[in-house]
Amino acid sequence: NLTPLILNSIANTNESCSIFGDGKQSVYRWRNSNVNQFLHLASSEKRTIEENSKGSINKQIINLKFNWRSDYNIVTFNNNLFKTCISLAQGPIAKRLYRKSFQEIPPKKNKTKGWIRIEYLDKDNWIEENLDKTLKTVKDLKKDYQLKDIAIIVRKNTHANLIAKHLSHNNIDVISPESL
Repeated sequence: NLTPLILNSIANTNESCSIFGDGKQSVYRWRNSNVNQFLHLASSEKRTIEENSKGSINKQIINLKFNWRSDYNIVTFNNNLFKTCISLAQGPIAKRLYRKSFQEIPPKKNKTKGWIRIEYLDKDNWIEENLDKTLKTVKDLKKDYQLKDIAIIVRKNTHANLIAKHLSHNNIDVISPESL
């Protein structure tokens, strides 16, 4: 619940409070993300904040036109993914979020950079298969990318630990929360 944080932030000042977030990160719902924190903040919690603060809320949502952080292939993949999410989204708020999610690629971005791979694994043997495929993929990627530019996204921290140990045992340097 963001309301207490906002109230605390504006309680003793006449300053503004800015909140930055990306509702599209709700695709990581399996990592306990909650798109409603951002989508409903300016509507359902607005009354509560106004009743408990000195002033009113002047909401302004700014969607960034360009994605400066990710490379061409990543942005293109995300645009296609969120286009699909519109038809799968449950409820009008989520549909509206995904409709506004399209981002442009900055004009000077290299159109050959960025790499995504999604694989479905055999559910009975997925741990070994995943470890082997991840190791092979990282070794292949090292030919064109630096290790610092490779990210592996997993469902659970225990999966991350297994992969980190497997990569380390195969002389691949890994940075993870456990290694810091």
